[in-house]
Amino acid sequence: MAEAINIELNPTQGAFIADNSPVAAFFGGLGNGKTYAGCLKAIIRILDPDQPAQLGMIARQTYPELRDSTLRTFFELLHKFNFLPGVHYAYYKQENRIHFSNGQELIFRSLDDPAKLLSINLGWFYVDQAEEVTEE
Repeated sequence: MAEAINIELNPTQGAFIADNSPVAAFFGGLGNGKTYAGCLKAIIRILDPDQPAQLGMIARQTYPELRDSTLRTFFELLHKFNFLPGVHYAYYKQENRIHFSNGQELIFRSLDDPAKLLSINLGWFYVDQAEEVTEE
């Protein structure tokens, strides 16, 4: 039997996680858990047996911010869920791509050059710190 995982959410995070709208947004000030909630929502989608195998994307304005904050939070949560590299997923650092054992796939991208994102067929995406991103 799988061990229970204790995840504590504030009310706003909980509402965001529970929102099944096609487009959901989480706004708030510094330190209110937007990155944590966004990464958790992505992992919940990846684990959802009702979701077909698909490509998802987590993005942030620049690669250093993506690497130092969003990617770090995502992997901390994966490990909290007892995901093991080589067992439950394979991380291809050069490509910033993760293949999960259930067929799901995830890429991490920066948004500083929108032309690099053309023609990517995504099943879902999450933009961390969307207020940093230009409308283009």
